[in-house]
Amino acid sequence: MMRVMRPMMAKGLMKPMMLLRLVGFVVLMGVMGCSDDRVEPAATPRATVEVSPYGHDFVEVTPASPGRADEIIGFGDADGFVSLGRADDGGEAGLTRAWPPTGYYSYSAMNGLFEGQRDLINSTIGVFFTKGASTQEYTSFFYQESLSKWNTTMELDGSTYHLYGFIPQEVADGAVLRAPATADGFAADAVEAGFADGGTLTLNGLSTVTASDPCVIVGAKEGSNASTDNGIQTGQFAVATQATSGGSGTNHIFLLFDHLYAALRFSFKLDAEYAKLRDINITGLRLQALADDGAGGVTGVGSKYNVTVKLGRTADGSTPIRDITYEPVGGSAATNEAIYAAGSTTGLRLSSTEFTHLRGCFAPTGITKFNLVTTYDVYDKQDNMTRKGCVATNRIDIGQLFESASSLERGRMFVVRLTVSPTYLYVLSEPDLDSPTVNIK
Repeated sequence: MMRVMRPMMAKGLMKPMMLLRLVGFVVLMGVMGCSDDRVEPAATPRATVEVSPYGHDFVEVTPASPGRADEIIGFGDADGFVSLGRADDGGEAGLTRAWPPTGYYSYSAMNGLFEGQRDLINSTIGVFFTKGASTQEYTSFFYQESLSKWNTTMELDGSTYHLYGFIPQEVADGAVLRAPATADGFAADAVEAGFADGGTLTLNGLSTVTASDPCVIVGAKEGSNASTDNGIQTGQFAVATQATSGGSGTNHIFLLFDHLYAALRFSFKLDAEYAKLRDINITGLRLQALADDGAGGVTGVGSKYNVTVKLGRTADGSTPIRDITYEPVGGSAATNEAIYAAGSTTGLRLSSTEFTHLRGCFAPTGITKFNLVTTYDVYDKQDNMTRKGCVATNRIDIGQLFESASSLERGRMFVVRLTVSPTYLYVLSEPDLDSPTVNIK
């Protein structure tokens, strides 16, 4: 079993005095050891290893009432209501499949589907290189923006390794990989084969609601070059490497990833009639996961999860994921997770003709309800702010809004589209316009 903690980036050089002391110590050791004729064996040189990650697409969940396009989210009193149906926004343009297996796309393209998540610079891939029943090395692959590639430098002896890991590495507080065990449902002969037949990966401390899309490796294969894999398929983890002797040459590795969380996306549009009177800028959006408390109410879900994935080699290209367990840890999620924050800008001005997409977020399988907290400012048609920092809270119930799912399921996308409308019966008064609330019916 190998345990790793979240990598920490260097924050600077050593202090000058500490460096001076260290240099002096090294010189002293060199003088004291000059009469020793022993020669240490040369270490295998480090060389570039490059990976090409591909993620599986999301399956969009059908809303309960896809034809009710005119239903609305009401910013007002009891006359307001919310439609979380689906509207056509032109599809996910720009997504091109690279090669079989079906359903896998460039991870960079997948990441670009979610507003505000195109920056891959600070993301890393955590990979366990295993051989037999032992882990040889755990390494991080970094995204090199200038080349649009993920790579690292490491030592390889030309062996065949079995690779397990996840992306992005920063999403977890730590990771543990265990060899196959009969207690995990592996046969005795698989246990003897070690990591060649699979393994159990535990990711500790994943946020319950997160802006990152946690994914696990479900396939790995070496490539003859940076654009040609040597027959990759889901369920196979063996990678034949080239020895890094001489410190030159590049090993190319292709990785397939599958999702551990479900995706949620929120889009807003302003009702055409309301847009004649007022404009709305969204300045913040937060989401809190909820669970039934057993007494007819709800309570906050733990702010962190430990996720354990049992992976077993397959020969037919089927998924190697045998089982996933989600264990809530930590205290109650009293603080909602930020999905969008305007920062130094004025926020997102809603349109009455098209949906404004906010950054996607992700949450684990099994969550049934959320609180969606929207912060916004109201402007009149002369662009004067009439209300600042209005807050509306909506209860999102997955089972009521989507016909094919009662709770979140990993690898599925739940698109929530909301239309803002005024709420009044007869006379549209200033309070109706400028101090709205949000209700779902």
